[in-house]
Amino acid sequence: MNKFYLLILAGLVIRLTVAFLPGFRIDINVWAAWAYRAYELGLTNFYSDTVWTNYTPGYIYILYILGAINKLFGLSPELFYFLLKLPAILSEVALATLVFKIVKEKSSFFISTLAACLILLNPSFIFNSSIWGQIDGLLTSLMILSIYCLPKNRFILSSI
Repeated sequence: MNKFYLLILAGLVIRLTVAFLPGFRIDINVWAAWAYRAYELGLTNFYSDTVWTNYTPGYIYILYILGAINKLFGLSPELFYFLLKLPAILSEVALATLVFKIVKEKSSFFISTLAACLILLNPSFIFNSSIWGQIDGLLTSLMILSIYCLPKNRFILSSI
């Protein structure tokens, strides 16, 4: 099991290291603007006819928290951009852990570690979350968790 934890740590360190690269400024600037807007106006006033927003409320709650942290600590723009990438980074690590757990139930430690490795060390995953700051790993983690919980009759967790 220690090897798996080292793999998780390696995947996390790689992601955190490259997260300081600038990424795709248009998307990161949108995350930042939405985080500011959600925190400054509150969640009930976030959406309007005059401001472009194409995300449902779920991720806006996370951006609200990140906007609050930014306001509380007065982060530099570079550090705030790094903070905006953290949910994506952490969700990919969670996804790899979840995939490891699911595969481990049906297969060997080696195969389950390999499955997690395909997520943790995959350059496209790393680029997507750590450089671009995209949250595909978060959505994927939630979908996999939902599907995983269904046959176990954990309907409330699956619904959430």
